[in-house]
Amino acid sequence: MLEIFLYIVLVAVLIKIALVDNRSPFLWGAIAVGVCAATLYIPLPHLRVLIAGVLCILVMTGAKIVLRQ
Repeated sequence: MLEIFLYIVLVAVLIKIALVDNRSPFLWGAIAVGVCAATLYIPLPHLRVLIAGVLCILVMTGAKIVLRQ
């Protein structure tokens, strides 16, 4: 149950970061949900959430570097 709550918090934080950065919150929310769904196959629950959070931040940073906005 805690893991699901942490995933929801992760998606909400990524949406807030997208809003502050003038990016589409729906797109980045969907990307965060996709990353969270992809990490569900990792057997350790807390490690899953950590990896999902790091991947989401890396993807957003990478997109900002590539698009240079």
